[in-house]
Amino acid sequence: CEHGSYSEEAATTCLPLDPAPSPPTECVAGEVSTATGCALCERGTYSSEPRAATCEECREGKYQSQTGQTLCEACAEGKYQNSTAQSYCITCASGTFSYLTQAYECTRCARGKYAPYNGQTHCQGCVAGTYAPTEGQTHCAVCSPGTFSATSARDECQPCAAGKYQAGGGMTSCKACGLGSFQNGTGQTMCYKCEHGSYSAATQASTCTLCARGSYGNTTGALGCYACQEGTYQDSTGQSSCLQCEWPQFAPSTGLTRCTQCGLGKYREPPTAGAGGECVHCPLFGVACSNGAITANNYFYLSSSYISGGGGDEGGGGGG
Repeated sequence: CEHGSYSEEAATTCLPLDPAPSPPTECVAGEVSTATGCALCERGTYSSEPRAATCEECREGKYQSQTGQTLCEACAEGKYQNSTAQSYCITCASGTFSYLTQAYECTRCARGKYAPYNGQTHCQGCVAGTYAPTEGQTHCAVCSPGTFSATSARDECQPCAAGKYQAGGGMTSCKACGLGSFQNGTGQTMCYKCEHGSYSAATQASTCTLCARGSYGNTTGALGCYACQEGTYQDSTGQSSCLQCEWPQFAPSTGLTRCTQCGLGKYREPPTAGAGGECVHCPLFGVACSNGAITANNYFYLSSSYISGGGGDEGGGGGG
């Protein structure tokens, strides 16, 4: 038989030899050994060593979009992947963020912050005058009238204090109530004028002050009160007018809380009732003084003073 052939015993012909078997195939990294040879690792998987029996799955936070790869890629900032064997990463939704690579989840924005777009790597603080009350916000809310926010990244607005107000929304401060006005509540949008009989002489008042005795206030929004004029008085606080003295009583000056009358032995004539004026001595004969007025056709004299009497000769004075 020729080279490359052979014959069996008692054979009349030669047979060709079987070809030599091929050496086994060696799979490289990125491939996996199969019954028929080597195969590329699928997307979402990899093999980092040659002659691998299986391809490894990309873990959470990573991905592989190509076949036949030796490693997985980390998800970039602003993206995440929460499953294994994935070929892509997911973009963080608005209201969330991811500032790390290889993230398996996104983080919700904290209260007082927001993220208006998808794929954010950080959240922004709400500017003064706005707020975000809960986590995961995509925008900030405007402070309502009667409230304010003086700093950024706030999760609530503060109510205006007593004595202050704010009529507008989205404000960074409150306004003080002006002179003659007040506000005794919090979170208010306006101030009120002081009523009759009261006043406010300072800004930012939470209450109005009542007019003192001897004075009055007959307008709203007053900065002060007026003193009662001569001939009038006021014995109560918070009044809108003064009272007239009744004859024979009188008020000789302003700002009095009661009327007065002439002393013993003196009187005032009716035409001056209610006004100022002087008290004069009672006449010596023919009349008597009683409570500052001429009341009867009798008198008596005692201790160098002319005083009221009821007739007769009490005290040694001559009756008549």
